[in-house]
Amino acid sequence: MAAISNITKEIDICIRDNATKVQDQEEYMRRYNALVAIYENIRKAIEEVENERFERIVKKDRIEEFIKVLKRRDVLLDEFDGELWNMVIGAVKVYSGGKMVFVFKDGMEMIM
Repeated sequence: MAAISNITKEIDICIRDNATKVQDQEEYMRRYNALVAIYENIRKAIEEVENERFERIVKKDRIEEFIKVLKRRDVLLDEFDGELWNMVIGAVKVYSGGKMVFVFKDGMEMIM
Protein backbone atom coordinates (compact mmCIF):
# COMPACT_ATOMS: atom_id res chain seq x y z
CA MET A 1 0.00 0.00 0.00
CA ALA A 2 2.99 2.29 0.48
CA ALA A 3 3.68 2.09 -3.25
CA ILE A 4 0.25 3.44 -4.16
CA SER A 5 0.57 6.18 -1.55
CA ASN A 6 3.97 7.19 -2.95
CA ILE A 7 2.80 7.30 -6.56
CA THR A 8 -0.30 9.28 -5.54
CA LYS A 9 1.97 11.85 -3.88
CA GLU A 10 4.12 12.02 -7.03
CA ILE A 11 1.02 12.63 -9.15
CA ASP A 12 -0.10 15.39 -6.76
CA ILE A 13 3.34 17.02 -6.94
CA CYS A 14 3.31 16.77 -10.73
CA ILE A 15 -0.10 18.49 -10.91
CA ARG A 16 0.90 21.12 -8.34
CA ASP A 17 4.13 21.88 -10.22
CA ASN A 18 2.18 22.29 -13.44
CA ALA A 19 -0.21 24.71 -11.76
CA THR A 20 2.52 26.81 -10.11
CA LYS A 21 5.53 26.64 -12.45
CA VAL A 22 6.04 27.41 -16.09
CA GLN A 23 6.90 24.18 -17.86
CA ASP A 24 6.70 22.44 -21.21
CA GLN A 25 3.17 21.00 -21.37
CA GLU A 26 4.19 18.09 -23.57
CA GLU A 27 6.83 17.10 -21.01
CA TYR A 28 4.27 17.54 -18.22
CA MET A 29 1.76 15.30 -20.01
CA ARG A 30 4.42 12.62 -20.63
CA ARG A 31 5.40 12.65 -16.95
CA TYR A 32 1.79 12.75 -15.76
CA ASN A 33 0.69 9.91 -18.07
CA ALA A 34 3.67 7.80 -17.02
CA LEU A 35 2.80 8.30 -13.34
CA VAL A 36 -0.87 7.49 -13.96
CA ALA A 37 0.14 4.31 -15.83
CA ILE A 38 2.27 3.24 -12.85
CA TYR A 39 -0.64 4.01 -10.51
CA GLU A 40 -3.04 1.92 -12.62
CA ASN A 41 -0.62 -1.02 -12.70
CA ILE A 42 -0.24 -0.92 -8.92
CA ARG A 43 -4.01 -0.60 -8.45
CA LYS A 44 -4.66 -3.59 -10.73
CA ALA A 45 -2.06 -5.68 -8.90
CA ILE A 46 -3.66 -4.83 -5.54
CA GLU A 47 -7.11 -5.68 -6.92
CA GLU A 48 -5.87 -9.05 -8.20
CA VAL A 49 -4.33 -9.89 -4.82
CA GLU A 50 -7.53 -8.86 -3.02
CA ASN A 51 -9.64 -11.01 -5.37
CA GLU A 52 -7.34 -13.99 -4.84
CA ARG A 53 -7.51 -13.47 -1.08
CA PHE A 54 -11.31 -13.36 -1.20
CA GLU A 55 -11.43 -16.57 -3.29
CA ARG A 56 -9.17 -18.31 -0.77
CA ILE A 57 -11.38 -17.20 2.13
CA VAL A 58 -14.46 -18.57 0.35
CA LYS A 59 -12.65 -21.84 -0.37
CA LYS A 60 -11.51 -22.09 3.27
CA ASP A 61 -15.09 -21.52 4.47
CA ARG A 62 -16.38 -24.26 2.14
CA ILE A 63 -13.74 -26.70 3.38
CA GLU A 64 -14.53 -25.89 7.01
CA GLU A 65 -18.24 -26.43 6.39
CA PHE A 66 -17.50 -29.74 4.66
CA ILE A 67 -15.36 -30.85 7.62
CA LYS A 68 -18.17 -29.91 10.04
CA VAL A 69 -20.63 -32.04 8.07
CA LEU A 70 -18.21 -34.99 8.12
CA LYS A 71 -17.60 -34.62 11.86
CA ARG A 72 -21.35 -34.76 12.56
CA ARG A 73 -21.40 -38.28 11.13
CA ASP A 74 -20.84 -41.08 13.61
CA VAL A 75 -19.81 -43.70 11.07
CA LEU A 76 -18.05 -43.93 7.73
CA LEU A 77 -20.21 -43.49 4.68
CA ASP A 78 -21.41 -46.71 3.15
CA GLU A 79 -24.10 -45.28 0.90
CA PHE A 80 -24.76 -42.22 -1.25
CA ASP A 81 -25.12 -38.97 0.69
CA GLY A 82 -26.87 -36.21 -1.25
CA GLU A 83 -25.79 -33.47 1.17
CA LEU A 84 -22.11 -34.30 0.76
CA TRP A 85 -22.54 -34.68 -2.99
CA ASN A 86 -24.08 -31.20 -3.26
CA MET A 87 -21.33 -29.70 -1.12
CA VAL A 88 -18.53 -31.12 -3.27
CA ILE A 89 -19.75 -31.57 -6.85
CA GLY A 90 -20.64 -28.58 -9.00
CA ALA A 91 -21.55 -30.49 -12.16
CA VAL A 92 -21.19 -33.80 -13.96
CA LYS A 93 -20.63 -33.78 -17.71
CA VAL A 94 -21.61 -36.98 -19.51
CA TYR A 95 -20.30 -37.64 -23.02
CA SER A 96 -21.12 -40.27 -25.60
CA GLY A 97 -19.10 -43.41 -25.11
CA GLY A 98 -19.59 -43.28 -21.35
CA LYS A 99 -16.97 -40.64 -20.53
CA MET A 100 -17.90 -38.59 -17.47
CA VAL A 101 -16.25 -35.49 -16.07
CA PHE A 102 -16.93 -34.57 -12.45
CA VAL A 103 -16.50 -30.82 -11.88
CA PHE A 104 -15.84 -30.06 -8.23
CA LYS A 105 -16.95 -26.78 -6.71
CA ASP A 106 -13.33 -25.67 -6.38
CA GLY A 107 -12.94 -25.96 -10.18
CA MET A 108 -10.98 -29.22 -10.19
CA GLU A 109 -12.13 -31.81 -12.73
CA MET A 110 -11.88 -35.58 -12.62
CA ILE A 111 -12.40 -37.68 -15.75
CA MET A 112 -13.95 -41.12 -15.39
